[in-house]
Amino acid sequence: MWDKFDKDPALSTQAHRIIIWLAIVLINVVLIAHSEVGWESYNNVVYLENHLRPKVIACLRSMGSTDGSALAYESYLRLQRGRGPKWWETPGPLVSVGLVLGGIILFGGVYRWTGVEWVAVPINLFLFFMVTKVTLKMVRRRGDIGRTSEQP
Repeated sequence: MWDKFDKDPALSTQAHRIIIWLAIVLINVVLIAHSEVGWESYNNVVYLENHLRPKVIACLRSMGSTDGSALAYESYLRLQRGRGPKWWETPGPLVSVGLVLGGIILFGGVYRWTGVEWVAVPINLFLFFMVTKVTLKMVRRRGDIGRTSEQP
């Protein structure tokens, strides 16, 4: 795309600024989608552990089973994982803020701002906020795994 919109290879051209900022927007959107998928995965586990597991255990008990350890794998993992975000959950906001700051430094410190930056920076700051919000939502949902489940 770099050569298709402007034959001048310089970063300072309007077309190349738009390409750079659109790439940052696209990366932020992918980070949001990635975190939403993580939240959905954790939400499925919360459902299985907190809603379905107690019913399965009750059903087993009604059939005469006294072993209440059915489906305790996620509770077991929760004890191993501990509290707080995990390394695989945190890169989204760090990458997002790095890209936004990189764009601001490049086009604010090296080149003069144009109308592209006045549009792109607020959009990407909003997307950074959304990446952070969705990541926090995902981390909190993982913390819900096994928290309210009925213990056997």
